[in-house]
Amino acid sequence: MKLPRNTNRKSQWVLRAILLAVVLAYLAFYLIGFNLPYLFNPEQNAPLLTGLVVGLALLLIGLTLAAVVWSRIREHLHRQRPAGLLGRQLLRRRNAVRWAVALTLTALMILAFSLAGAQPVSISNEPFAEQLPLRLAAMFIITTAVMLLLALAALLYSRLKRNR
Repeated sequence: MKLPRNTNRKSQWVLRAILLAVVLAYLAFYLIGFNLPYLFNPEQNAPLLTGLVVGLALLLIGLTLAAVVWSRIREHLHRQRPAGLLGRQLLRRRNAVRWAVALTLTALMILAFSLAGAQPVSISNEPFAEQLPLRLAAMFIITTAVMLLLALAALLYSRLKRNR
């Protein structure tokens, strides 16, 4: 289903803004005050902009959940019965895409969890070797990286498709 031009343009700008915000936040995190010593233990690291990265992540999660709820409510209120065979086919196709995205994300998370390493790491000069938290952290990092790459690929694909 092709979105109207203005809706498609808005979604592309939202995607670009989110990608830019994430890239700038991580660049700032690593480039500004990353190696500051912790006040109570100078051997430990206390990055200056940790709150920025955590706050951005929580903001994006909250906005995503709000958008999902708003979209579901709006869809439910404005839903019309499919008009004939063509409407049912579009509804089936939309549901198929939803299931494909959900199953792909689930498979990606399972694959990332199974491939994630769980070697002990040193956190603040203390060894940390608990398997489950290490594998979960690696799973989320891998899944996020793959999803960002897929978002970038979709953005580039839409740009190339539009320029033809």
